[in-house]
Amino acid sequence: MSSDLQVTLPRPMTLRRTLPAIVAMAVALAALPFTATTYWPIFKSLGFLEWRDFWAICNRYPSDIVITAMVAIIYLFDKPRRRCIVYLLVALGVSGAMNETIKQTFGRYRPEAALNIEEKAEKDLKKILAADPASPIRIAREDQWLFMKPGRPFFEDYFSSFPSGHANAAFVLAAFLTALYWRGRLVWFVFSVGVALARIETNRHFPEDVLYGAGQGWLIAQWVMSWHWPGRIGDWIVARLERFRWLA
Repeated sequence: MSSDLQVTLPRPMTLRRTLPAIVAMAVALAALPFTATTYWPIFKSLGFLEWRDFWAICNRYPSDIVITAMVAIIYLFDKPRRRCIVYLLVALGVSGAMNETIKQTFGRYRPEAALNIEEKAEKDLKKILAADPASPIRIAREDQWLFMKPGRPFFEDYFSSFPSGHANAAFVLAAFLTALYWRGRLVWFVFSVGVALARIETNRHFPEDVLYGAGQGWLIAQWVMSWHWPGRIGDWIVARLERFRWLA
């Protein structure tokens, strides 16, 4: 194991590393009352760009397939950093659980089912209401939040807007890859910001959703990378896998 890697992870949480994420999350919360004003200019501006291929790539960036490929590449081609894979997996797990908890607690409608409602979403919401007339769901062109209202549906995609899971995962990846491969930081950020913007352009999230999700993902990744036990588990796993010649 190289000495520079031992310094890389674990590493302490510092204000310089965490302040941008905290500011992003605070701005997202402060902007919530102004959604009806801020959403449309951002959404329409992104549509004018005609970057559909780029948005499509970004939407797939934090997918299970891409993450699996990253893990495989690090394991196969960067032996000194194999142990750090555990940090990535733990950070994705912790941030994903936190993100989903917030989603289900707040129950914010996605733009496609609220402020910028689409025909398909409207039909689906009517079906849900027909099946359960007592549900607190409303079909209206406005920013809506279900919170913990009695009878609200849980784990329904249309009510899982805040915060963005894609932006959350993308910025976990950005934080992890920046810690390991500092020289590529611009690439990691371009793709992560692209993911956040793509979620707005495709009418899946409000700007506040992706801003909060991005900040949360980055902050949790920094927190996890300050822990010692993922590194110890990584050392233990790598030592045993390397007993097999074909995995060494």
